[in-house]
Parts: sequence; structure tokens; C-alpha cells
Amino acid sequence: MTDSSKHKFGKSVYDMELHEELLADPIIAKLSSGSEFECLPLRVLRVPGGWLYYNMYVSQVGVFVPFDNEFVEY
Repeated sequence: MTDSSKHKFGKSVYDMELHEELLADPIIAKLSSGSEFECLPLRVLRVPGGWLYYNMYVSQVGVFVPFDNEFVEY
């Protein structure tokens, strides 16, 4: 498994147990004006068939990402 696929706690989303939740690293966004700001971090919840990515502070709406082992290193 590559370092880029691991969470800051050393765990990949592929290693998560069902109903386990991780807090993804915050994203630094850069505007066209050159200023930067830190976006609220996403939460990742392992659900049957994939993961649910959401931000509970902004919206209760999440995005389902189906499981795909294309990027899993064996």
C-alpha cells in the first residue's frame, strides 16, 4: 500500500471495518486571488458496498463511493 493511500493515522479506507469512521485530512483550497483557506475535513464512513463521504458541519448530505479494488496493492 502506498503512503498516499493511507490516512494520517496510517490506515487506508480499504482497511476500515464496517461502520467504522475516519476523519479525512483537511484540504487547503487556493482561490484564483492567491489566498488560501482550510476546508472543513470530510468524514469517511465504511458502509456495505463502499464508503460514505460527508461533512456533518455543513450538510447532512453525503456522497456514496462504491467499493473498487483497482487501487488496492496486494
